Amino acid sequence: MKKLKLNILILLTALYAAPLQAMFDDGSASSRPLAMGGAFTCVYGTTYDVFSNPAGLASLQYYEIVTGYNKRLIGLTDGSDIMSAIFGANLPVKGFGSIGFGWQTTGLSGIYQEHAFTLALGTALSNNIYIGGSLKGYLKVFTGDAYTALDPVFASIGYSKTAFGAGAGVILKLDPLPVVFGFSGDNLNNPDVGLAGSDMLVPVYKAGVAFMTEDITLTAEAKIKTIETYLSLGAEGWVISHNLVLRSGFNMSSKGVNEIAAGFGYRTHNFDVNYAFVLPVGISGTMGSHMVNVSFKFGDVPKTKEEKGLEQLNAELARAKSDISTDKENDEKVRLENEKKIEELNQAVKQKDEQISKIKEKEDIVKSVATEINKKLDTEPVNKIPQEITYKAVKGDNLKGLAEKYYNDAKKWTLIYNANKDKIRGGVIVPGTMIIIPKAVK
Repeated sequence: MKKLKLNILILLTALYAAPLQAMFDDGSASSRPLAMGGAFTCVYGTTYDVFSNPAGLASLQYYEIVTGYNKRLIGLTDGSDIMSAIFGANLPVKGFGSIGFGWQTTGLSGIYQEHAFTLALGTALSNNIYIGGSLKGYLKVFTGDAYTALDPVFASIGYSKTAFGAGAGVILKLDPLPVVFGFSGDNLNNPDVGLAGSDMLVPVYKAGVAFMTEDITLTAEAKIKTIETYLSLGAEGWVISHNLVLRSGFNMSSKGVNEIAAGFGYRTHNFDVNYAFVLPVGISGTMGSHMVNVSFKFGDVPKTKEEKGLEQLNAELARAKSDISTDKENDEKVRLENEKKIEELNQAVKQKDEQISKIKEKEDIVKSVATEINKKLDTEPVNKIPQEITYKAVKGDNLKGLAEKYYNDAKKWTLIYNANKDKIRGGVIVPGTMIIIPKAVK
């Protein structure tokens, strides 16, 4: 039964777009490339580039871990359980680019297993040119049992074989246009994974072009493997606030074995989950292959368009709050200054009122004193001169006027007349006349 399953595995993989050793150069080992028909050579900035094109690692500035599991060709009539799994990680190196690590395994449960261990490096020659290289360690393992123990190949050589392969890649960006070209080559040194005889892994060359924006990616890729060629088309588009992505793809080979693919993914800032479905058109009796991947991101993870927009809105809101706070502080400062000025004016008004009140009090006192003086003057005229004086008359002088002037009482004119009878004729005072002003008596 195991011999039958092994033969079926070899037959199916020969029909299924590649020979058995294609598992060693499967650059579409994860769900995102699978859902895009394998057209991934020109897609950069993801840890999946460890498996497809090492040059794409150059732009990674954050840490990422990816893992996934794939059930291949579910529903085969013989009940074969073909599976594959991956694990990948990248380590950004400041000023250099990024280093990636990858592990892939594929096999038929209980019979056969292949492992590929990858060390990849990507660096930027300029803002638009990325280059990368990879070194892969291959391990082919057959399960030992009663059947394989009788096989002379396994008995003499063993159940496993190791080999090493080299790869390289280039990414060209046509900034400011959203167009990217990608080129890669794997197994450039023709590693031999054969147990008894030679089983060379032939070089695989891929070239692709992509239209990449924040919202959509459209890719086309050609792959050449000895005498066989492949053409792949893929697309992905982000919806629902750039958290949900939808993917589709198509892959055709020169041997006439074609595949259709579809998938979707969901992401948060630091976590992604992706699913892919691949249906081989040339193989009947199967429900296709299904793969699920998850990834975790750490460090300086780039923000999505919505996250950038939200960050900008938060910044504008913070500025608005700061402006409002500043305005409030300024308003409060102005209010306090105005209150201080008002208080100073109130104090000044109060002082003026007090001064006016004191002046009024003094005026009242003066008026009161004046009233008393006037009363006394009315009853007891005061002599303005302490003794008799001589006055030279001027034009307009008369007896009553002089009495009012010197005695504050016009009725005292007789005092002046009696002292000057010989000089005054008929009560008329001639200007220039020397008039005697006698001392007044009460």
